[in-house]
Amino acid sequence: MRLISILAVMLIIGYLVKTQLAGGESSQPAEVLTEGAPVDTPKVPTTPDGLKNFDKDVDAFVQQAADEREARMKEAMDSGER
Repeated sequence: MRLISILAVMLIIGYLVKTQLAGGESSQPAEVLTEGAPVDTPKVPTTPDGLKNFDKDVDAFVQQAADEREARMKEAMDSGER
């Protein structure tokens, strides 16, 4: 009896692991999870020469994101004061 119980539990665990690792779609598409337009992130370089410009690209990306957030905050503050 104990062996049958262990076998049943192992089958259930195996099924759950299989369904989790199957790689099905998430509950919501990526567009729904992010706000606004898709973000154009800098591409990671694959050669050592590309590392030189990658730092500048990341800095520019971070600065652009901060500017966009600041603009949205100002817009929200302005619309809230009216």
